[in-house]
Amino acid sequence: MAKPIKIKFTSKKMLGVSAKAGEIVFGTHTQLTHYKQPNKIELRLLKAQEAFRKTSQLMKKITPNRSIKTMLVELKRVQAINQFSSAQRMALLSNYNELQVLIRKTTNPKARKKLKRKARSTYARVKNLEKLMNNSRELEENLKRYLTLALTQKEKTKTKKTKRAVQKTLSEAEQNQANQLLDRRNIYTKRITKLQNEIKHKDLSTTQLINKKLMLKEAELELKQTDKLLKNLTTPLQKSLTKKNHKQ
Repeated sequence: MAKPIKIKFTSKKMLGVSAKAGEIVFGTHTQLTHYKQPNKIELRLLKAQEAFRKTSQLMKKITPNRSIKTMLVELKRVQAINQFSSAQRMALLSNYNELQVLIRKTTNPKARKKLKRKARSTYARVKNLEKLMNNSRELEENLKRYLTLALTQKEKTKTKKTKRAVQKTLSEAEQNQANQLLDRRNIYTKRITKLQNEIKHKDLSTTQLINKKLMLKEAELELKQTDKLLKNLTTPLQKSLTKKNHKQ
């Protein structure tokens, strides 16, 4: 006995949805007959581009207390995109070279024209992918540099705390250190002012803006650390003077 054919009507707009075996589905989407499902390379490329877009948005929102752990997660994400994009570029270039060989061998004008159109489309995708890769590599370099600075600063802070504990009894050493910190504070203050003016008044590209914001964040962190060191250096001296005044 033959299976009955089910006919189902739906008002939902469906894109690229096919009927199941034994069913006929009538959709109302005007683009239904023109929909072309992306191939695997296109689908992966779209996913990579979306991941890159989200990472770019994250880079624009630099939080004041951005942890090393957060930066490591972002770096791994960007590196994964770079690795995938590089593999896709090689695959697309291979397809493009094969199309060029076929164009030279084909004698049929109609088929030749079709192959040329496909080759142009493939080459355009290669160029778009290269642009994505360049932007993504810049993000990776910025993240590496910023992460290195954060890790170095963390190590410097530990070292300076140890040195400070030894130098508390040496007034000359304290004076030299205070002078160095004051000079350092002036340098970072000027750098912050300069970067703020550039971000506010100059017409910068997205990449340049990200770079400037990263540099500004770095300078602000350095200034904050310098102020903290100055405070730690002068506090014991103030306490000592207060005790002497009370004794007198």
